[in-house]
Amino acid sequence: MAQYSEALEMLDREIAKSPHNAIAQALRGIALSALGRPGEAQEAHARAARIEPGLRAMIRRLLRHAA
Repeated sequence: MAQYSEALEMLDREIAKSPHNAIAQALRGIALSALGRPGEAQEAHARAARIEPGLRAMIRRLLRHAA
């Protein structure tokens, strides 16, 4: 869990600098999901998909494999 917490901190810093970084938003969602924060994870994935609609399918595949 510590690795996901560290990743989340790094991603939050990156997103603060580049809020339209869809990959960082998607990875943030994965970290939040792993930390047991599904509501926040869903919000992050939705932001990523709004920024870059082509990521929708990738996010779905990642979530399927993470489950």
